[in-house]
Amino acid sequence: MANCKWCEQPFLPVKDWQVFCCERHCQDWHLHQRKLARQEKLFAKLRKRDEALAKLSKGELSRLVEDSRGTAEQRRQASEALARLNGNGNASVEDEHRAKWKAIREEWAEEDRQEEQQPRFIRRF
Repeated sequence: MANCKWCEQPFLPVKDWQVFCCERHCQDWHLHQRKLARQEKLFAKLRKRDEALAKLSKGELSRLVEDSRGTAEQRRQASEALARLNGNGNASVEDEHRAKWKAIREEWAEEDRQEEQQPRFIRRF
């Protein structure tokens, strides 16, 4: 009697090399190993980044943060663009959207009225 490598339950192996009780447990174990490898790779990348940041002095780190934010002119342009979108830009887009759907609903209502006005022929047997 062998124990399954995934569920630790005893089973009767059909082949000498069999270490899992079923194909599903074999697949689950291999997928789990791949997941662990991906996680370890990610953790190694994060550790490497943290070590690189730890080596920087506070002055270098603050300079990197400032560089990532762009120049003062770029920040001003971005804030103006956001203000336009939040202030007037989104309102006009919403108004256009509402007007478009209002026109579509009116068109549908007109089609319904026209269908109701047409004579209906009823076929009788």
